[in-house]
Amino acid sequence: MMIGSYLEKFVKGSQDKPAISDAQQSETFSEFFLNDLKFPSQNVNHQNFEYFKQIFLSQNASLQKIEVDENRIVCRKSANIVGFDKLASIFLQSDDALVVQDSMIMLIALLTKFHISICREAQKIFNDFVSDLATYIEKCINDDILTCRGLSLLLKLVEIRDPLSQNSTMYMKRESDLQYKPIEINNSGTIKDLRKEIAKIYAEPIEKIVLKVNDKLFGPSENDLKISALNSISMIVIFMEPSVMDYEARMGLSSHHQLYDCLFQLLLDNVQRSSDLAWTLLMTLPTYDKIVHDIYTLSSELMGILNPANPYKLLYCLMVLNRYCSDQSWKLKFIGVNGPEYLIKLFLYIKGNIKGKPLIRLEEALINILGKLLRFPLENHHAFIEAIMETLSLMSISPHQLNNIRGLFESLTEIINFLVLYYKSETSSEILNFIHTNDLIYNSLIAQKSSDFGFLMLKLMENIANLTNIHYSFALLMLQLLPKAKENKSKLYFDFFAFLFKKIPNKSPFLDLFNELFNEITLRWEINSGYQDIILYGSLKVLANGWTSYLLSIENSLDFFLQKCLFEIPESTRSPFPKCKNIETRQAGFELLYDLCKNSDFLSKVTNLLEKFHYDNSWRSNHKSDWNRFSLQNEKSLTGFTGIRNLGCTCYMNSLIQSLYTIPSLRDGILYIPTVASEDNVLFQLKRIFSGLKNSDKPFISTRKFCRAYKDCDGNPVNLYEQKDADEFFGNLMERLENALKGSNYENLVQSHFGGYQVLEIESKDCPHKTQRFEPFLTIPIEVKNKRMLSEGLKSLVEGEILEADNAYLCEQCHIKVKALKRVSIKCLPNYLMLALRRFEFNFETMKPSKLNEYFEFPSELDMEPYTQEGLKNLENGSGVFEKNYYNYKLRGIIIHTGDAERGHYYSFIYDFKKKSWINFNDTMVYEIPETEIAANAFGGFLKNTTTGEIKQKITNGYLLLYERIKKYRLRNPESDEIEKINLNTSYGGVDIFERLYKEKNKKYWKIKYVFGYEYAWFINEMTKLENPPVKFIIENFLAIQIRNRDRGGQFMSLVKAITRMLEQEENADWFLEKITDAKILKEILFMCPVSEVRKIIVELAEQALRYASIQIKTKTNERAALFFNTKFEKIESYFRELSCKLFSARGF
Repeated sequence: MMIGSYLEKFVKGSQDKPAISDAQQSETFSEFFLNDLKFPSQNVNHQNFEYFKQIFLSQNASLQKIEVDENRIVCRKSANIVGFDKLASIFLQSDDALVVQDSMIMLIALLTKFHISICREAQKIFNDFVSDLATYIEKCINDDILTCRGLSLLLKLVEIRDPLSQNSTMYMKRESDLQYKPIEINNSGTIKDLRKEIAKIYAEPIEKIVLKVNDKLFGPSENDLKISALNSISMIVIFMEPSVMDYEARMGLSSHHQLYDCLFQLLLDNVQRSSDLAWTLLMTLPTYDKIVHDIYTLSSELMGILNPANPYKLLYCLMVLNRYCSDQSWKLKFIGVNGPEYLIKLFLYIKGNIKGKPLIRLEEALINILGKLLRFPLENHHAFIEAIMETLSLMSISPHQLNNIRGLFESLTEIINFLVLYYKSETSSEILNFIHTNDLIYNSLIAQKSSDFGFLMLKLMENIANLTNIHYSFALLMLQLLPKAKENKSKLYFDFFAFLFKKIPNKSPFLDLFNELFNEITLRWEINSGYQDIILYGSLKVLANGWTSYLLSIENSLDFFLQKCLFEIPESTRSPFPKCKNIETRQAGFELLYDLCKNSDFLSKVTNLLEKFHYDNSWRSNHKSDWNRFSLQNEKSLTGFTGIRNLGCTCYMNSLIQSLYTIPSLRDGILYIPTVASEDNVLFQLKRIFSGLKNSDKPFISTRKFCRAYKDCDGNPVNLYEQKDADEFFGNLMERLENALKGSNYENLVQSHFGGYQVLEIESKDCPHKTQRFEPFLTIPIEVKNKRMLSEGLKSLVEGEILEADNAYLCEQCHIKVKALKRVSIKCLPNYLMLALRRFEFNFETMKPSKLNEYFEFPSELDMEPYTQEGLKNLENGSGVFEKNYYNYKLRGIIIHTGDAERGHYYSFIYDFKKKSWINFNDTMVYEIPETEIAANAFGGFLKNTTTGEIKQKITNGYLLLYERIKKYRLRNPESDEIEKINLNTSYGGVDIFERLYKEKNKKYWKIKYVFGYEYAWFINEMTKLENPPVKFIIENFLAIQIRNRDRGGQFMSLVKAITRMLEQEENADWFLEKITDAKILKEILFMCPVSEVRKIIVELAEQALRYASIQIKTKTNERAALFFNTKFEKIESYFRELSCKLFSARGF
């Protein structure tokens, strides 16, 4: 559709001096833009809408109907807006998404921002519009697109924004205040959100709140602007009498019958998109007052109020009814009109007559209500029990459709309790019969995908079993499902099975099950604590409940369950021992071990074997870390690779080192080439890192010693808090490695991997002469700006330029200026090609560095022939090139940068050729990623927010690309045209000098992981509950291990209380005092311990022991303590003095 040139002239003119007169403007607006034949709404595109918008704003502003500021509606000043109906028509009918978005913004402003002079008319204006819109939706009810558009506008008008998330701090003060106050905000919010929060703080109406930032005011007119538009973290709050009022659109809509009837009709028609929007709108609007009145007063028949003819309206009514269930007087009134009986009939009716999505939601709503109302016997309880079980079965298949899973199961528990109370035998038999003939257990526990639903179903099943005492029958049913449970690796199944066996005293009928589960334990093992073998876990869990006699009869049961399952030190992270590595599986193993320890002989053997940890000196020092031991840290990731700790801003180093380490031939070269062992030797320290990455079982290693050795030209070590460029670091590191290897047999290590040659050639077009100069390179910089893909960047690298006219080339042989081609191309390709994308540049407008985040794609396979000297000649004259493998590369690594030019973060994606998968190396985190992550994180470009529609540039993109040549070739002399294949994986003859160090570190790591684990602390705690607990073992464990555990929560304090009770026996108190007054122990637990909480507990335990100890031991304690304190220390701190006073006063007890 074409617009006349006079309209273009108008919109290009200034707003205060239009290019056409006011009369012409008015005529144009009414005769053209408001004429549906000349300007049909459905055909309006974005450019034409801009013309319409300019004249709409100009016309209404000149008539004092709206106030406009910078092409934006500030407020509405009149009930009658010229062209309002046309604006609404364009919004509803235009096919252009941008037009729909812009027209919606204008409509929302006109319907929510009112000048104070017409604020009393706001509700009528808004409600009239809603009536017109509801009428329009009713007429277009079969057109899902138009209906959805109308509903989306209503939803936008009445939506309740989430409170501001607390992720950023701003500062505010009133003009009269001296100091600023902090306020937590979300930068993605709007000025209105911020004003609303400030209004709450100062207890003022939001209309009065105006923000002053850098002499600019932000009030109601700027509500829609993002908070980021303030460009400041501080502001002054001014209270002004408002000229503009924000109309809360939800006000008054609760009685808008036409709107609610329209929404219920849409839900009855059940067209997917529009019915979903209609329901969302119903949940956002105030509760419909007619339904509230009918339910609260119960003045009508229940069939009329709760009518199943419209399932969604019924659901809405049930949600309203549920609110009143906590009102005791209303509940009695509802019971008086036989409400519960009607709800049960309704529950039974909908099961056979309503299908699809609303059924589960209706059943959930009815169960929630009945759980609060059922208190008396039922007429048809058989049908109700069956219906409840059928509902559970249906819900277990589609738990995602439920609104509140936890609330549902609370109500189900109440209903089950009620049914068992009145009909115990019938309930248990009917539940068992239903479970036997249906797939409830399978769907709810074995194949269940929702962890919340599955867990709550497990608790409900446990409750049913306890109430009805049907554990044995349940177990027989569960036994039949064991093959399916194994196939699906169902943890919930094994948890329920274990629960049942706790309650079954005679396990002889299940002996075959015992043998099967024990066999599973012998065959299975976990490769990593991050991986859980569910069948191993489940087998241990089930056998941990009353199978003691059978387990003790197994040959070498102690060695098997204690060593092989729990405490054996693995030789590597892939070792089959200990079998239990995951924390939950280890917990199940300790539960089984505890069950066995109820046998006194077995207990004695266990404590004898575990005592060795009490005397291990590897963690008994005065280092603070040794008094805050932590074992929840997993070992290296399932990928088999180790991470690197970020020491501050060393991510650039970490990402590059990981990329280098994963090149096998380079890794072996660094590890096995002999070098001088020196703390300042960079190669020596790089060996340490590579050995750690190879041999350490920990999840990550540190580069601290490398950073100390890696000094700048002034002799300063790496500044850990200064971000560096990864490309620059690569070049610098390679230079240092070459210097370190110079003169040795391995001096070509760097060049054989990354070395290549470029050639700068100048070829005359007027004479036969040409010149060329070779330049070595380790990386090739690639232009990104105004390029879409790597091939374009490489082409720009070799496209060259013509030297002519004033810029002509002076031929050194002819001694005349000639026209010539000057270009750079690649002469010799490296085996590992490092491409540096030029994403950083200096902005001469801002005089600051900037980053190019534009889209730039690169392939997984790369043919470099077109960018080589011989490849270019082949294109020009068909001359020969080398074999194809010489040019073919595969992408093996990407170093990603996220952030801007002045700050950011590096991490790397590296391809594992063995597993054929991509791995993300992000400092300490190492994990596999799908290949789709490459495009999402490395290509840059734009990202659209699916919620707000806002489009932003991605600040995460690829920076360094590492390609590996498929076949390896020796770096040739650039003067030669011969190529020679080479095997980079040669033997270097040396040894990994750090391998032994890391193996010792691994042993310590595993021991600490075992003895400071939560599950081991649980085991020690449970030992205190045995009939004859091993008191001395428990106390020694406490003094040597538990007091050094960082986790000093409930489990730790429970152990302290248990020891306190043990010390009430004279024998235990005597032994404890003798133990802690040993000079070595006293020094360790009081003088070496830096944790005041631990010292205080030791003092309190000593005081407890002194109360119950024998006179002889008290005297002996006094003498030993006096000798220790008097001879060792002259100055005793307060907590030592407190203990010594208690010990010295032993005679007085």
